[in-house]
Amino acid sequence: MSERVLSLEGVHNFRDAGGYALSGGERMKRRMVWRSGQHHAATDADLDRIAALDLASVFDLRSSRERASHPCRRPPEFSAHVVLCADPETRHAAHVAASKASRSDGSVHAR
Repeated sequence: MSERVLSLEGVHNFRDAGGYALSGGERMKRRMVWRSGQHHAATDADLDRIAALDLASVFDLRSSRERASHPCRRPPEFSAHVVLCADPETRHAAHVAASKASRSDGSVHAR
């Protein structure tokens, strides 16, 4: 393992968030917070290495659509608490929202 990255075959960008500077001059503790890409392509060897980290919690920041299309593989005895984030509200850029606004006669206008 490099200083920060856990090299895995099927999980990209799995890295330790520790070591970064915090306000007040302290540093975030190493091996306490990890981040990664999705685990749908994790190999069995990847799962063994992840299990060795003994994670307590997982915060899955993907949308429900992403989770459904690429379910996460977990180690066999995985017992960490998994927090699934709610889907964000769909919002359009201002120019798209304006183009969708309709007049009382049903025509669409831009602002």
